[in-house]
Amino acid sequence: MSAFERLEKKIDRLEHSIEKNREKIDDLQHKCEDHKISESKFESKKKQLHSKIRNLDSRLRVLKGNLVKKKHNTAK
Repeated sequence: MSAFERLEKKIDRLEHSIEKNREKIDDLQHKCEDHKISESKFESKKKQLHSKIRNLDSRLRVLKGNLVKKKHNTAK
């Protein structure tokens, strides 16, 4: 497995986990609208999930930058 494939695989995994966290936020919002959880609990969990999404997104941007850099260096 080449370095490009490993980076692309990591990028796919991170994108998938970001999408899962966004789905979790949607599920929490539906629960809050159905009055299954309180508004304050929803807000605290939403804040935690947004924090995770930001962290994953920053890792994703770094990996994409590394991938572009490696492709550029191999093209030379």
